[in-house]
Amino acid sequence: MKDNSSYSIAITGLGMVSSVGHDVKTACASIRAGVKRPEKLQNFYADSPKGYDEWEDGLVTGHSVLEGDVDDTEGRMCRLLSAAIDDIADDAGLVESDDLPLFLALPGKERDLFSDQTMDDYIIGNKALFPHVSEVLSFPSGHAAGIMALERATEAIGAGKCDRALVAGVDSLIGFSNLSRLNRMNRLKTEMNSNGLIPGEAAAVVLVEDCSKAEQRKAAIQGFVEASATGFESHHCLAGGHAGSGLSDTVDALFPPEEKNSVAVRAMITDLNGESYRSDEMSMMHARIFSRMGGEKELLCPARSTGDTGAASSCVAMCLAARTMIRGGFGHTDCRCLILSSSESGERGALLMTFNTVPDKGD
Repeated sequence: MKDNSSYSIAITGLGMVSSVGHDVKTACASIRAGVKRPEKLQNFYADSPKGYDEWEDGLVTGHSVLEGDVDDTEGRMCRLLSAAIDDIADDAGLVESDDLPLFLALPGKERDLFSDQTMDDYIIGNKALFPHVSEVLSFPSGHAAGIMALERATEAIGAGKCDRALVAGVDSLIGFSNLSRLNRMNRLKTEMNSNGLIPGEAAAVVLVEDCSKAEQRKAAIQGFVEASATGFESHHCLAGGHAGSGLSDTVDALFPPEEKNSVAVRAMITDLNGESYRSDEMSMMHARIFSRMGGEKELLCPARSTGDTGAASSCVAMCLAARTMIRGGFGHTDCRCLILSSSESGERGALLMTFNTVPDKGD
């Protein structure tokens, strides 16, 4: 076992609800195994943004978790988040007296959700659904918001404002208003448009705390946050752009000067979702970043199993990285996993996670 004193933040709990598993262990194992359960979204037919009227050919596939009204996006998100927090309470052994700040990744403001009441107010006002949440700090920035939330939680722990914190992301992209928005932008995958995303929904949560305190109380450490960085891409898709250097700049900021010419990363988890601009952005990173990573790399794309999970995607990736590393799934546990995230509104995030211990194959 390596000395963990160089890491300041430990991950000591995980929770997830997705279309391929209603708990974190099942969901992550299913993603690793390539399980997917897409279904036709009932009563939504996509008319072609290019002017065709072939509605019968435009039936849309999605990855839903919950039954009920797909248009009740706010209600679905609250139910998903509540279920994920219940899962992390079981995983981390939280008790009734545990009141923790919640740093919450939400969809971007372009989605125009929660017009009557903020989700923050709803969570605080519904203690029965969210029993372990003392306060909520929201980050309405889409895909990269989970890494932004993690950075703020890390700062709060470092400043002594809290000992532990929940970092979560939740989203549901299967509502008809969002499907229509994506379809108008020619970003929705249909039988008439192969260059698009398949919508999904999910919630994922990680419990983070000071590493030394976690070791003192003999917590079950499930990973370490080595470094994180956030940035911005001005040529983002909502501005009509395609791909620039924003993600490359963000990733480059993760590594200290002594690693600038040789980056040791064993695996990468991305939010690639079928949209070409994300693939182009990854291609632009290749010469600048990936070419400096020696050895074989494993690339995981959770959206292949769950569909695009929007603001939940960063936290889904954190859970997947932790569960995979703790079981030696990347070949060995002494490795780094790089998580990459790009919001449609330009925010970019990159995160390095590591895990150094003997994997428990029986878990």
